[in-house]
Amino acid sequence: ELNNRELAFAIWVFIAIIWVISHSKIRESFFQAIKAFFAWKLAISYIIMFAYITVIIMALNAIGLWEISHLPITILWGVCVAFIMLFDFSKANGPNFFKDAFKDNLKGLIVLEFLINLYVFDLWFEIILVPLFGILGGMLAIAETDEKYEMVKKLLNLIMSLIGLVFIGYASYMVVTDFMNFATSKTFANFFLPILLSISFLPFVYFVALYAGYETLFIRLQFFVQDAAVLKYAKKKTIFAFNLNLWELNKWSEHINTTWRFKARKEVDEAILGFKNAV
Repeated sequence: ELNNRELAFAIWVFIAIIWVISHSKIRESFFQAIKAFFAWKLAISYIIMFAYITVIIMALNAIGLWEISHLPITILWGVCVAFIMLFDFSKANGPNFFKDAFKDNLKGLIVLEFLINLYVFDLWFEIILVPLFGILGGMLAIAETDEKYEMVKKLLNLIMSLIGLVFIGYASYMVVTDFMNFATSKTFANFFLPILLSISFLPFVYFVALYAGYETLFIRLQFFVQDAAVLKYAKKKTIFAFNLNLWELNKWSEHINTTWRFKARKEVDEAILGFKNAV
């Protein structure tokens, strides 16, 4: 069952699909974008991501925190949150990734899932709101690409903040005046489930960033190390030295980028030992 906001979004998606299909040039570009979105490396990452999410859901179901009625909100979380977290995996490079991501997701999802989406407006008003937010979001994304749009960016952020405050104010008013409908198990599930899913998804994002870090470093090592045996040794020693520590791996990658050109195994050992002592 779709609420008015979800129904309005579905209507606009349907309209957009019809519009894209009816214009040959746009249709061709759209299919090219779809093809790029499902490039083989990305497709593999999606499959692994969905497998990971399935394991999370099975675990939550086993302890009684997920049931089939939660499928719609789970799908919505997957499309609107999980994919964004996946494509924004570079944030995991920071040493405080888990702490910062936990706080950001907690704050964002409390507002988004628990307050803003708790109460919706009439369908006609939601149909107006969906493209409005789409236009504002697109303008904000463009404004963030260049410093010369800084004033526009500030204005758009102010507008979005004011609209958000209106939504929160409306939702808070409805909570106070309609508390009996608010205090239900469904409401509680809508509150905790997206937060729980996001927190459980953080390790996956971290390992994606870790894999990308090793892959980038090993590609660059091919230009630093001419001897195939030394190259293989350098890769093996790097994995043993840094394991799952993404932050140290990135520091090591920066360190050897301008300093080292390994010609022997001994040089690899000395470089890693020196770096470890310095860190």
